[in-house]
Amino acid sequence: QASTQIPRPALPRAAPPPAQAMQRASTHASASEPLQRSGSFPGTRLHVVAWGDDGAGQCLGGTRSSAQSCVPLPAEVRLPAGKSDFVQLAAAWEQSFLVSSGGALWAGGSNRAGCLSAGDVEEVFGARPLDLDEAEDFPAAAVSAGREHFVAIRQDGATLLSWGGSNEFGQTGQGSDRVGLGPCTLRQFALQPGVRVRSVACGQDHVLALTERGEVFAWGDNMSGQLGRSAKSSSSSAHAPLRVDAGAIRGLPVREIAAGTHHSMALGLSGQVLTWGSNRRGRLGLGPAFGDLEQVPLPTLVSGLPGLARHVAGGGGHSAVVLRKGLILLAGDNRKGQLGHPPEELQLSSSFVALSSNFAPHVRSAALGEDYCLLLTRQGELYGLGSNDRGQLGADPMGGCAHVPRRVQMPDKDWIIWAVAAGPGHALVLASETPGTHSRRSPPPSCPSGLAAPSTPLRTLSVPCGGVALAECDDEDEPLARTTAHHGGSQAPPTQVVQQQQQQQ
Repeated sequence: QASTQIPRPALPRAAPPPAQAMQRASTHASASEPLQRSGSFPGTRLHVVAWGDDGAGQCLGGTRSSAQSCVPLPAEVRLPAGKSDFVQLAAAWEQSFLVSSGGALWAGGSNRAGCLSAGDVEEVFGARPLDLDEAEDFPAAAVSAGREHFVAIRQDGATLLSWGGSNEFGQTGQGSDRVGLGPCTLRQFALQPGVRVRSVACGQDHVLALTERGEVFAWGDNMSGQLGRSAKSSSSSAHAPLRVDAGAIRGLPVREIAAGTHHSMALGLSGQVLTWGSNRRGRLGLGPAFGDLEQVPLPTLVSGLPGLARHVAGGGGHSAVVLRKGLILLAGDNRKGQLGHPPEELQLSSSFVALSSNFAPHVRSAALGEDYCLLLTRQGELYGLGSNDRGQLGADPMGGCAHVPRRVQMPDKDWIIWAVAAGPGHALVLASETPGTHSRRSPPPSCPSGLAAPSTPLRTLSVPCGGVALAECDDEDEPLARTTAHHGGSQAPPTQVVQQQQQQQ
């Protein structure tokens, strides 16, 4: 099926906000102000949909029987009446998170170590406001999640809020005095005095942060070199944010970050791709010359790509790059077909390769899980490939794996998907109905609930085991727009940012 080029929407012009209040919006990143509701779809509301592994209630069903360990097909999450203003989502190992336009954090899933609720409950079923006192007065723009740690960005980007069920490697970034195996309570902190954060990306036990100035900071576990530090310090963890300024990233402005389970990725302002950390099964995509190296501790430029990139994503043992023309390239482990090739023909690839099938749709962004991929197209459709043993592809039949992309079976096939987040074994999306006067082949109307229209393609973010957010769509001959990303979460750019980018063009 050929994809249709979606033009930029004609948005009303507004005076650009002052620099100190500029919204740092992007799919992963946070905005300095709540996203604005456009009101362009009268009567249209956003839907939250989840599927896959539900062993701890992370698919946000209101109740769960002990026999139901997964949700094999996408199911709409029941929300309180009138609640449809969510603008960002994130998928963790055993939890799911939502952020409202007003900055409130909602969540559901495992409550191990009281990470979601102060109440004495093992799981929080359904989507509920985060029941932790310290989070009530924190206006969040976005949240990202690792295995047992969570990081949210304040709407003005000035501080981060972190907490976790464990802080063994200092992955909450709260300093050496908080390191330990037990629960780590919520604490706000600044990355550095006067430095504003655009986005965060959480790996299994590490975190990346991207600043407004295009600098990358990292902290947490560094056993695989995922913090991008010099060889002399590559074996130690970092308990507080440290700037990543070694290797090929030195002096390079970064526009997007992504975190795999044990590896890291960065997208340069001019479309360069850098990777570092664990290189097991070739997940860094650095080619045969690095094939014998299990770790690459310094940020290294990926060479040989057939074009400039506009998006990167990291998964369990694989990575993705989306080129400006919508071509998806994948590297790493292919034992479940997650690179889009038959496993019996290709077990792994140390270089980024295109899908073996004739996949026509223009890809906007990718969300990678432990051993699967979700591909969001320019038309707002979602496809999956890789393992489906827990229903993570959202398509029948459950079980086995698929190396040819399958269309994810939404509750309504005409819904337009605006944001995607992939955890190790489950996924979430924000979707809306298609207005009666609109078809997928006609120019899209303005976006509902403050989300950027699909014409401003979704930018993804990567989660420890995958995650995705809306990615901004750049034509190959247009300059790349600065954006933010954050791990395991997904979000659309605020309307004001889209307007500002149009004025700059």
